[in-house]
Amino acid sequence: MTETGENNLTLIADPKQRGILIVEDDMGPREAMRYLLKSGSYVNTHFAENGQDALDKLASLGSAVYLILLDIRMPVMDGMTFLRHIAQDCRFPVGVIAATGDPTLACKQEFLQSGSPNVIPMDYVSKPFELTDMLENVSRSLDRIHTQREASAAA
Repeated sequence: MTETGENNLTLIADPKQRGILIVEDDMGPREAMRYLLKSGSYVNTHFAENGQDALDKLASLGSAVYLILLDIRMPVMDGMTFLRHIAQDCRFPVGVIAATGDPTLACKQEFLQSGSPNVIPMDYVSKPFELTDMLENVSRSLDRIHTQREASAAA
């Protein structure tokens, strides 16, 4: 069941139907995430190759996107620049799991502090990551964001 509240906030009861946007410039990890999410029966997945492409996708998909799986280092617009854009403009709760092949403590701290009331940093993981761990992380994150959306809709 999908509901849209007064503020056009989409609430999707079935966790497997909640929107996931994968922002990854490298085809290998992008295809691995596609396979992983499909194996977990997540059917509402969307893909972007860089931060600018992701901004365009978010503009068209709106609050159907519950979770963003974000590569930090990408051409055109990197993940941190993308986060700064959505932190200013996002009108609905959305979670972000960041992944990078070159993790640094400074980047992790910047990511964890990049949130806003509606953009919630969920986790920062190093590539390569265990696929089953990521699937569990996605499930937990989708549930947490749904709870926040329910609270926002009730307010």
